[in-house]
Amino acid sequence: MMLSSLFFRTSLSVLIVSVLIMSMFALGCNQGDERLEEKAKIEGKAQAQAELQAQIDNLEKKVEIAKAEGRAQAEAEISADNTNRAAKAQQMEADLATRHLFYQALKGTYEGALATERGEFRVRITLIPSLPPATYARSRQLEEITSDLNNLYFHAQILEWNPTNRLSAVGCRVENIRPNINKGEIAIASSTCPNLYKLRIVDPEAEHSVTTEENPTPKDSEVSNATAIAIREGKITELSEIRGEKHPTTNASIYTFSVKRSLTR
Repeated sequence: MMLSSLFFRTSLSVLIVSVLIMSMFALGCNQGDERLEEKAKIEGKAQAQAELQAQIDNLEKKVEIAKAEGRAQAEAEISADNTNRAAKAQQMEADLATRHLFYQALKGTYEGALATERGEFRVRITLIPSLPPATYARSRQLEEITSDLNNLYFHAQILEWNPTNRLSAVGCRVENIRPNINKGEIAIASSTCPNLYKLRIVDPEAEHSVTTEENPTPKDSEVSNATAIAIREGKITELSEIRGEKHPTTNASIYTFSVKRSLTR
């Protein structure tokens, strides 16, 4: 009986110890799993943060690249625009210079005879450019050149009188006369002038250049065109003659005349 009781107590002690060991083992395992899980969470969070940071860094790089490309494109567009504007300004300056050659060659006073049914009259035409030619030490803006092109024209005065009585003169003044620098033609028509005048420029050498055996008497239009070319090329700096037609408002007659440079410029 005593042995049985001792065996029972011993078995019970062993069982308790086993249970305690198993509990401790289970607890250790659970704690280990928890630690592993916590470690995995920490590592996962760190990896996620690292991936997020990498994405942010990559996005920032793309933004910087985009900004740099945008600046480069903007600078390229500005440079191209400046180049185009400079080329256009140079072309416009050349056009303006050619026009000044024409206006300076024509400016002055011309005088000659005008035959009508009522007898022979004198006619005087004076052409004055609105702007003088000018040189600049800098490259000008397109707006400045455009302003000169728009504001370059002739002021004209036309007088007619009976040569026996200079006090009988009648005439008119007209502004904004823009000649055709290619054809060498000038039309003077205004409400302030009772007559229409069609003028063509003439130079003896230019007339000779278009006079041939096949064409011994070239048309005034051919002569004025050749004269205009010579002026634009700088071969003629002072026009010598203008031929024209007078179209009165009071009758259907057309009177032709020729006026030559008469006064010093």
